[in-house]
Amino acid sequence: MKKKVFYAIILVSLFSVFTSCKKDDPKASAKGTVNGAPWTASAVSAKFVYGHLTITAVGITGDVVTLKVEPLTGLETMMPYDLNFGDISQFGSYQQSSTSSIFTTSADLANDGLNSSVSLSKFDASKKEVSGTYTMQVKDPNSSATMTLTGTFTDVVYDTTVPPIPTKTMTATIGTTNFVATSITSLDVLFNITTICTAANGNKVSIIVPDDITPGTYTVSEDGDYRVTYSVGSNISEATTGQIVITENDPDAAVLTGTFTASAPSTGYYQPFIFTLTAGTFVTTY
Repeated sequence: MKKKVFYAIILVSLFSVFTSCKKDDPKASAKGTVNGAPWTASAVSAKFVYGHLTITAVGITGDVVTLKVEPLTGLETMMPYDLNFGDISQFGSYQQSSTSSIFTTSADLANDGLNSSVSLSKFDASKKEVSGTYTMQVKDPNSSATMTLTGTFTDVVYDTTVPPIPTKTMTATIGTTNFVATSITSLDVLFNITTICTAANGNKVSIIVPDDITPGTYTVSEDGDYRVTYSVGSNISEATTGQIVITENDPDAAVLTGTFTASAPSTGYYQPFIFTLTAGTFVTTY
């Protein structure tokens, strides 16, 4: 049975926007308000791949507004696109800094098509330019904090290049020993993505997350939706604490990336041995 993720954080791949996002056209602009305060983008870009339009705007202080919608072919400007609770195909998000929580429309139960939407006033397929407006209520999935954002984006050039499939990698430090996976297998089975990373010595790190997970920070537990295990020989120890930070889950390209920490600080029924894993990173396809 699928485990429902009620507080999914929606954000499709920041692509290191805090350091690399740039304007594709000097005409492009984005501005609006964050909790009523004026907000202006210093850089704005967009992509249109797999039928999804994603707009990323970076403010002058490094904060990021992200919008994702599925424009209706031939009717792109005819109606608003609702950003509903739990929706992973259309969303809006706001992140104040690269280390802060991601506030998202997907995490807010109040979003039922009334509070959050994106409207396109221009979708020029020949020039690959898009303009529009947005209003959204976003929530921090780790607290009750909410924010309200409104704004416009104008003459943003969108890229239609399909990104290449990345090379699978996974590294971490377990105790004081470096762990480098030489084999990575990821499977989307029973509504979970299970990634098994095997080192040259046969030890394994497994990462289990829901297949509808979206970028954000999630707490690791031994019996929850977000789990990490470490295997040495036939012994498997379940982490009881830690975090998984998803930076991208693209179901169209079947790409999952992120960072993580995990530990089993004491022995127990599912912890035959203790371990501490830090500085974990992974890139995989499923």
